[in-house]
Amino acid sequence: MSIKEWVHIDYIGGDPWVKRIWAALNDKNFKIPEPLSQKGLAIAIRLDMLEPILRRICKTANDLYKSYLNEVDIKRFKSSKNKRGYAFPMNIYDKFGLIADIDALLFELNACCELIRKFTALIYPLIGKKFKQKDMGKEIRKILKSSKSNIEWFEDLDKHRNFLLHEGSAYIAIDVTNAPHNFDLIIMKENLKTFDDKNKFFTLNQLGGILAGFYDARQKIRDYLVKEIQKVA
Repeated sequence: MSIKEWVHIDYIGGDPWVKRIWAALNDKNFKIPEPLSQKGLAIAIRLDMLEPILRRICKTANDLYKSYLNEVDIKRFKSSKNKRGYAFPMNIYDKFGLIADIDALLFELNACCELIRKFTALIYPLIGKKFKQKDMGKEIRKILKSSKSNIEWFEDLDKHRNFLLHEGSAYIAIDVTNAPHNFDLIIMKENLKTFDDKNKFFTLNQLGGILAGFYDARQKIRDYLVKEIQKVA
């Protein structure tokens, strides 16, 4: 197949993470190398992908919960340690779309972390900072620890993402412990009958905590890079 004519789709990103770094480099009259420029664009694209994925997850989860609450006899669907309820029916496209979006969010978060690490590795020699390529992961952790950031979220991200990528798939359930006022989506690593082992599941709220940790970390890394660039004479 020979492509002779095409139409590019306009891309105007909304996430400003890399823009402040470009501004700091321009203020110091740095010429931005092409590899660094491409990494910055890749980060911007992936950061902009996170919000629509998260919105879809939250909307589908909320719609699922509303559908459950609208059932005439919701008690027959409730399960507990002493009782097995009926499985709640869910539209097949919504169900597997939700599972796919959870998988995609974890993958994109992990990809953002990896790209930011590589981006930082390209910035360092540009501003005269010495480092060993293999130690950049440790350097990122050092930056975050010095800014008093909690980095436990990354271990959770790594654990859940690796399981879904290499070991298995997600099953979903609804935590109705505090229904009808509150609910949570349960993302299980197997079709669980009890929830005593916290390593076998995580929740939508916990996924939100991972996202919050990531957003805090990326801001701290950006602020650090801008500060280091501004130090250059």
